Amino acid sequence: MSTHLARLRDLLTADGDAAADLTAAVSVPYLSVAAASHAIGERIRCRPLPGGQWEFSYGWGAPIGGTDDMDAVATAVRTALLAESWRVTTGPKPAVRLRS
Repeated sequence: MSTHLARLRDLLTADGDAAADLTAAVSVPYLSVAAASHAIGERIRCRPLPGGQWEFSYGWGAPIGGTDDMDAVATAVRTALLAESWRVTTGPKPAVRLRS
């Protein structure tokens, strides 16, 4: 499990767009990932599936993808970080009031 998380960390941090810290000395190891430009982050876990496969998931349990396609998982995490960074930097959209 920690080996998969370490491989994902290396993929996510290779281009400098994200920072990632592996916390392995706990009962359920996880990867804390944040966009380099903002303090927006996600917690990524790796869990076993039936049949001996492993899957990455967000901290709240939503699946990201299997360990057999690390590039797709890294792309999904980067996309989520960018989307969250964009939402935070642009802020909420003002409500539009129609005149009656």
